[in-house]
Amino acid sequence: MTEAKKDESRSTEEMLAEVLRCQKKRLWYMRITSIVIVLFVIILTAALFRIVPRAAELVDQVHTEVKKVDRIIDEDVPESLANINKLVTDTDKMMENVNGVLDENTDAVTDTVKKLNEIDFDSLNDAIKNLNDVVKPLSDFFKGFGR
Repeated sequence: MTEAKKDESRSTEEMLAEVLRCQKKRLWYMRITSIVIVLFVIILTAALFRIVPRAAELVDQVHTEVKKVDRIIDEDVPESLANINKLVTDTDKMMENVNGVLDENTDAVTDTVKKLNEIDFDSLNDAIKNLNDVVKPLSDFFKGFGR
């Protein structure tokens, strides 16, 4: 029986040695995992220290620009709209004046065109030719005195 106890004892020692070896491996993996986690936390913290101030600065800039836009909307837009309304009103008045001038002048232009159409250009051309025939001899006559 002693030998059986020795075998059992040896088997227990081997089992304990195996458990100890597994525990050492597990401890080594846990240390590596802990180191990786600590490095990750350090890198994340460093990144946050760089990102958070920039993000805060960006938020401040956005806030400043939004205030400027609000001021522009509150102050400049109503004035611009008033100017546009005035411009549209002035344009309407100008178009009414142009229409009035066109209406007034349309009658005069129509009368003028009618009178131009009534002119007998053939008779006018004949009269100019006759005048030229009369004036040419007089012109030649007076040219003789001038020399």
